[in-house]
Amino acid sequence: MVVVALMGGCSSTACTAIGAESGVSVDISGQGRGEPITATACVEGHCSDTSVQEADGPIFIANSKVTSEEPTRVTVTVRRQSGAVLVPSRETTVTPKRVQPNGPDCDPTAYVATVSVAP
Repeated sequence: MVVVALMGGCSSTACTAIGAESGVSVDISGQGRGEPITATACVEGHCSDTSVQEADGPIFIANSKVTSEEPTRVTVTVRRQSGAVLVPSRETTVTPKRVQPNGPDCDPTAYVATVSVAP
């Protein structure tokens, strides 16, 4: 009995606890970040935003409407902290990528739509 109980709790896949969120990754090319900026991403009428300081690399904006690898329409706007528009609203269709940071047999599964913009 003890052996059966122990075997029932075993799994062939060891999963870690790395989290992931679906959303939009915005790469702003050709722009130094001398001041904080706010990026907004809208997907299926649901808009979300994030503010970043002087970080390099893409800006990730969590958005629960990115739900699959199907082509997705995304509208992105980027503003400086002063309110000046750095990247006016731009709509594009992109194909999100599936992200499974703990492996294919482990949760979570998230989707990330990558958008490149320039001022």
